[in-house]
Amino acid sequence: MKLGFLPLIPWACLLMASPAGATSCAAQGVGPVAVVELYTSEGCSSCPPADRWLSRLAPGEPGPVRVIPLALHVTYWDDLGWRDPFADPRFDARQRSVAHRQSSRVIYTPQVLVNGQDFRDWRSGGLDARLSSLAARPAGGRLEIDAKATPEGTSLTVAGDGPPGAQLILIRTEDGLTSSVKAGENAGRSLSHDHVARDWRVLGAVGPTGHFRFQATTPAFKPGTNYVALLEDSASGTLLQAVRLGACPSRA
Repeated sequence: MKLGFLPLIPWACLLMASPAGATSCAAQGVGPVAVVELYTSEGCSSCPPADRWLSRLAPGEPGPVRVIPLALHVTYWDDLGWRDPFADPRFDARQRSVAHRQSSRVIYTPQVLVNGQDFRDWRSGGLDARLSSLAARPAGGRLEIDAKATPEGTSLTVAGDGPPGAQLILIRTEDGLTSSVKAGENAGRSLSHDHVARDWRVLGAVGPTGHFRFQATTPAFKPGTNYVALLEDSASGTLLQAVRLGACPSRA
């Protein structure tokens, strides 16, 4: 699973048709943001409620900060009866690195992180309070994604400003995914998922000038596809900025 300027307007998702008939769109991230990561698995009987909770998070709705949900399916349940079709060992590694930074030896599902910090109050409606606490924190960078439909697929440009050495990650997510589970703890259940990370690539690091511009190519636009870019401190993993581009229209 590998991934091959406009004025600064927060919350923007702008659609533009080029003279040649190709379609492009862009999104820009400035100001505070909350990235909500759910570590989950179809082999885990306690995960479906968390999956449903994440699906209800609506990116782009007005609030104290922008919210970007991500469902990261892990593989360490796969040998217990059901192999999750959306699982990726890179998400296991990311979860373990977060635990290591927080001096914890425990990883579990479902686990929710908000900007890299463990968040256990998702069941009790504590997200609004956490978002309000993030609203006053200054952003650590600026990000923008520009996507253009081409005959070969989707051409993406990720650009912005941030601290030298910061790491840029590009993620393709999909909504509306379903599975009919045949074995394991959820045997016989039909499960639905949104915001599922399907492709994950580290594009590179911010150079000494603090400005960056990376390009990547992905498959053609399709309904339910979104793109997320994360700008993180490469040593601590601290989130500096993030932006989400919703699904763009198909090539005309």
